Amino acid sequence: LAAGNSSTLTGVDPFQRSPKTVKVGAVDQNLQKADFSNYGSYTTIFAPGKDILGAKPGNGFEMMEGTSMAAPIVSGFIALLKAKNNTKTNSEILTLLQSNTEMINNLDILKYKTLN
Repeated sequence: LAAGNSSTLTGVDPFQRSPKTVKVGAVDQNLQKADFSNYGSYTTIFAPGKDILGAKPGNGFEMMEGTSMAAPIVSGFIALLKAKNNTKTNSEILTLLQSNTEMINNLDILKYKTLN
């Protein structure tokens, strides 16, 4: 779940409080919280979300930003974890995800370590 781009606490929206969702905030190239990204204790993890090259209509590309750019990076990583560890429960996958974060600038940022 993209945490939101209001530079406010994640979880103001009750939907964002579910323990069954991974809430993703965005960081910039310096691994700082992106100025627009929601944040706080309900934010599960942060990933790159600023200056992400994205496709646009007409076979073009543009630089994009937002937690909607960061969330697919984490979703893809979770998919790789599940593919490599197909007998693990969702709770175990979440633990693996969290073991692949690094605390930088007081944010849990996705940093690939291992898929096992």
